[in-house]
Amino acid sequence: MVMSTEVSDPVTAAGELPDTDVFLACRRRILAAVAPGPAAAADGPPEPPHAPVEPDTAFEDAAPDSAEVDDFDDDYAANPAGFLQFPSADDLNDDPLDDDEDDDELQPAPLPTRDRSLKQRARDIEWRSPKVIIGALSAVVLFAVLVIVLKPEPAPPTLTINSAPPPTSAPPPPVPVDQPIKIESATSKCPAGSAEETNAFDGQNATAWTCKMTYGPGQILTIDLGDVYVISKVTIIPGFHKVSSSGDEWDKYQTITRVRWLFGDYSPAKPCTLDNNCLEQNTNNTREVVPTAVIPNKKSSTVKLVVLQTTPPPSQSGLLPDPNGGADSFATSEIQIWGHPAE
Repeated sequence: MVMSTEVSDPVTAAGELPDTDVFLACRRRILAAVAPGPAAAADGPPEPPHAPVEPDTAFEDAAPDSAEVDDFDDDYAANPAGFLQFPSADDLNDDPLDDDEDDDELQPAPLPTRDRSLKQRARDIEWRSPKVIIGALSAVVLFAVLVIVLKPEPAPPTLTINSAPPPTSAPPPPVPVDQPIKIESATSKCPAGSAEETNAFDGQNATAWTCKMTYGPGQILTIDLGDVYVISKVTIIPGFHKVSSSGDEWDKYQTITRVRWLFGDYSPAKPCTLDNNCLEQNTNNTREVVPTAVIPNKKSSTVKLVVLQTTPPPSQSGLLPDPNGGADSFATSEIQIWGHPAE
């Protein structure tokens, strides 16, 4: 039985080749691979030529051009492993133009111009070139000028209105300290045989001012202070407060029991009050310092003491005064006028 190498191409009812039959589409390559011409001739005698087959017009219309077939055959070469690799339907229907478009789509998109200028152009700059250095310095100077020119002016300081400080009152003057005033002089009209008036202002009880009373009490002692003083107090020891070898001097003279102090101008027609610069003092025959406050204080440079009443010394028994003892004289050991200089 002789096998024929001619393979007839089945056609459709319309006379066209099926589009999806790969075997028919690649008939030339298949026949060349199965029964190659030169190899078959070497193995045996050449086959007789076949009768020419009338080409079918419908088949020629449906068959691809020779150029397309050649291109198709070149694209699908024999596999080096010794078998054929048939294209799929997608490969058969693939358009070369569409492949070009797909290739373009697969290629990465170029970088945007802005990104390229920020990244690549920064690397391309020659930072050590004179132009770059001058440009950088110019930019720095321009920035500094703009900062100086556009710098906001500092806000003016807030005006604070301070209230006027309270008036500083002058410190109160120091409280004057009253003390015994050192007098300038003391005078009286006591007759001869009397003791010195200044003995009453020497600060010693062992001395005394004594005065003979020819006509009784009423003697006046004028005291010159030497300046104007504020007088706040007067004191007196109304007798001779001394004990000697000859006996107690207190019993030898009459004691002053009531006196009148005059501070400046005085009117006998008015009552004795400080408004009339007059102050009376009772000693009560006390053998000690008898003080009297001058309230309100009086200002004066001269003070007068008027003896208004005296008492005879007591008898030797001490029960009654001796009417004959020292009846003609009185004595006082100490007189003091307290105050401070007037302003």
